[in-house]
Amino acid sequence: VSFCLLCALTFIFMVIRKQEANIVGRRLTFFSPDESPRDFKQHGFVTHPLGTLVLYSWVVYFGVGYCFMGVTCVYSYADLDRPQSSFLSTWPLEVLGGWDSFMHPWLLIFTLVHIIGMFLTVMWAAVQTIFMFPVALMSEASHVMIEEHVPFQTDDDLVDPDIVSVTKRFTKKLAHRYKRAVARTVTPVTIDEAGTRHIEYTCVRYVHSLETDRFHPEGIRKFTPSQLHGTFKAGGITENEVAKLLLECGANQIDVYVPGVVESLISEFADFTYVFNSVGIWSYMVMSSWNIGIFWLVLTVSSGVIRSLFVVRPNRKKIQELAHMKARVDVLRDGMWQNIDVADIVLGDAVAIDG
Repeated sequence: VSFCLLCALTFIFMVIRKQEANIVGRRLTFFSPDESPRDFKQHGFVTHPLGTLVLYSWVVYFGVGYCFMGVTCVYSYADLDRPQSSFLSTWPLEVLGGWDSFMHPWLLIFTLVHIIGMFLTVMWAAVQTIFMFPVALMSEASHVMIEEHVPFQTDDDLVDPDIVSVTKRFTKKLAHRYKRAVARTVTPVTIDEAGTRHIEYTCVRYVHSLETDRFHPEGIRKFTPSQLHGTFKAGGITENEVAKLLLECGANQIDVYVPGVVESLISEFADFTYVFNSVGIWSYMVMSSWNIGIFWLVLTVSSGVIRSLFVVRPNRKKIQELAHMKARVDVLRDGMWQNIDVADIVLGDAVAIDG
């Protein structure tokens, strides 16, 4: 009943979403490290209370179903022939009418939970946008979806003329859509104290422009020798210009986010491989091979905890420390040399170099 209710709510939201707005894509200026031309698109979305409710209801459904599946599977070991000698209560099996009647709903929940888990872990970014409303104006967007647009045909777009099977064509088209979906990135729009709307993507700040109604990268400018000489001759940039540039571009540093312990564990186990392992674990658990299932469970959980808390998270902390370079430099501002932190350097600063 709960599954059908969620499906109905999802369908209702999709109907409302389709009637409200259309997805509008705009070009996103992207600077590739290898300087090869790459075309990215930015799409604006805004959260909706109903969509958020339905999305996280699916997440809660997965969690509750998984817990129910794990707790009730132990009753498959209850002995109906000798209820007095069984270490488990046999009433769940008696109420449902035997082991077979107990296993039918359990296997249904087992299947639905793992299908939902695989879908959510693999396509989370795409699923998020499905439960948001697309907006025509980027100034109204609460989230931005970024995806690479390939203007030419790839191997995934080409169809073998010998393939006449409708099933094979559909499978190839589905695989192409899947690759596009998993390559998408969804980032929230941040509004600072000055009211500037911006997003962070690949360690670059993109600021919203009212003129073009799209997000442009900040912190990248080209100066001519004459401009640099004129700035230096004028005594450097002013403090007012510095304050404005800091608001637009942010600090001169790379922010590496390090999640907490709980978030690190959730991020680690929210992966397709763990859901796939879970299928084998609970199959052994419920089919009278609890020793193999428990060993597999302990091995999977311990390896995930060790990798998350003792490998990935410490490495992120080290990268964060390296990204926050601690040093001081002399810059020319308002006609005077000032000693500042490197994080406070802005575009156009004249920096003294000791040689």
